[in-house]
Amino acid sequence: MTLKKYEQLARYLTEFIGDYSLKKGDRFLSIREIMVRYAVGKNTAYKALQHLEDAGMLTAEPKSGYVVNQKPHLATEHIGAYRFCEQRALSDRATFIRRWAEHSKSAKYRMDLATGAANLYPAAELQTISNSITRSKPYILTEYVMGSGLLELRQKIALRHNSFGCLFTPDDILITHGATQAITLALQSVTQSGDWVMVESPTYFGFLQILQSLKLNVVELSIDVKKGLEPNHLRSVIEQAAKQKKRISACLLQANVQNPTGCSIALNLRAEILSLCAEHHIAVIEDDTFGDLYQTSAQQPQRPAPLKALDAHNNVILCSSLSKLIAPGLRIGFIQGGAWHEQIRTLHHATSIGCTELPQHLMARMIPRKYEQHLKALRAIYAVNVAQVRTWLTQYFPAGTHSMTPRGGYLLWVTLPDSVTADQLFDLALQERSISFAPGSLFSIGEHHQNAFRLNCATLNHKFTQRDIKALGQLAQRIHQESLAT
Repeated sequence: MTLKKYEQLARYLTEFIGDYSLKKGDRFLSIREIMVRYAVGKNTAYKALQHLEDAGMLTAEPKSGYVVNQKPHLATEHIGAYRFCEQRALSDRATFIRRWAEHSKSAKYRMDLATGAANLYPAAELQTISNSITRSKPYILTEYVMGSGLLELRQKIALRHNSFGCLFTPDDILITHGATQAITLALQSVTQSGDWVMVESPTYFGFLQILQSLKLNVVELSIDVKKGLEPNHLRSVIEQAAKQKKRISACLLQANVQNPTGCSIALNLRAEILSLCAEHHIAVIEDDTFGDLYQTSAQQPQRPAPLKALDAHNNVILCSSLSKLIAPGLRIGFIQGGAWHEQIRTLHHATSIGCTELPQHLMARMIPRKYEQHLKALRAIYAVNVAQVRTWLTQYFPAGTHSMTPRGGYLLWVTLPDSVTADQLFDLALQERSISFAPGSLFSIGEHHQNAFRLNCATLNHKFTQRDIKALGQLAQRIHQESLAT
């Protein structure tokens, strides 16, 4: 489907409303101003304005021209807003997340999960390596590696992160059952039940589930999806917490390729964020799971280093997952615990003793050469997929729909106009089209992201196709039109 010229112009004009933060009642561009700014004819400009008026975005007022009637929801709205959420609210959200996951399983076309399509992982190569390992170590499946994990794997992880400036030794690395266990261990080490933990908003919903299970309270802070967490907003939260005598023990965040938005914290803001947290004795727990999927460029030839590389106070706990990018079923993560590393090792031993040996050998054989080759191929595929899905969103969804270009990875954060809530769209899509996605309400305890949703572009042409995006867009258009009619 090719957009007509006036329809494409209408999309640009919608972005103009958001980019210039125009509010309801603000005067909009005149036909002449549109003709000059976008180099279009009078008829095209007029039809685009009519299109936005029909969509409810603009209103024509006699002798005044067009004024803004409805501001599109953008991922940048509510930046800096924060909310203190106690355990009851967190428990309610965790229950909502579990129910969503159960309902999503019934969907035939799935855009909801945060893993790639099965065929994108090096299954054949992993099988070959596995066969080789089991032949040379016939008892490997009856044993597990005690302590910190397989030395060879820890050596390779340390060496790879030293290239980012982290300066690790193998003893600094502890192998875990995925990033979830690593983050749980980190939180257990730096918090007590009832403490407050700050998270980005939106944030990965798995974090909310972990926090609820540990009976922790949450401070959520809305981030800028272009720059990520900002120091001045962080400072405001810390000051307000102090006034309310609330102890913030940890800050849980993703500096590189955040889930769900795909944003990364601006490089020039990172040192100040770390200094603020250290000054106020707030441990930084960093999840770098998607950092290796950062889209490099001529200006940024290497992925940004983890925050740990800037950690002058030994106040950052680095958590990550290797299996997420190679093979989710391997469940291999790791943690570098900063000042709490020995305590984390003790907790790890008490709760799991060690990790299965075979997956660690598999991962050690993949790193570094095969791992880097695989990542390069993945980044290329995901960049194409994300661009394609964004094009279809423009074609099929209501005016006012907006998506940000992620800094890497395969997750796309989409915001809808006021007239369409993502929960309503999810229910309709699951019921009528057997389509599942992740509504924005999963990624926050508050109400700021009700008009947003996350799409997983990694499974394009495997779990869903253009037809399904079109069907989803048609449902959104229906909700939009029904809302305008009432």
